[in-house]
Amino acid sequence: MKQKTILIIDDSYTDRFIATEIIKSCNSLCNIVEIDNAQKGLDFLSSSTLLSPIIIFLDIRMPIMDGFGFLKHFDSLPKTIKNFCRIYMLSSSIDPSDFKRALDYNYVVDYLIKPPTVDSIQNIMKGNEN
Repeated sequence: MKQKTILIIDDSYTDRFIATEIIKSCNSLCNIVEIDNAQKGLDFLSSSTLLSPIIIFLDIRMPIMDGFGFLKHFDSLPKTIKNFCRIYMLSSSIDPSDFKRALDYNYVVDYLIKPPTVDSIQNIMKGNEN
C-alpha cells in the first residue's frame, strides 16, 4: 500500500496542529504536510510529482485566498493532479450556504466542522485505503 499524503491547508497554526495530532493518532504511516495559505497549497500541488493519493483538508476562511478561491483554481489544474486528490472541507463555519457551495464542487468529498473528531478522521482514512 502506498503511503498517503495528507495536506492540511489552514491559516491557523492551532487548527493545523490539532488536525495533525488527530491524523497521527489514526494513521502514523501518513506523510502530513501543513500549509498556512491556499496559494501555497496550489503551488505545492502544481510542483509535486503525485505518485500516491493526496487527502486535502481545506479551511474556508483564510486571508489572501480563501478555500473557495482554492477550489476555483484547483478546478483549472491538470487532471493528472486532480485525479489524485480528495478534498475535505474542514471549517468552523456552520453556515448552510458554505456547506452547499463547497459540495457543489465535484471533487469535494465532505464538509467537516472544526475541530475534527477521531471518528471522522478514521472514517476518512478507511474510505481512502486504496
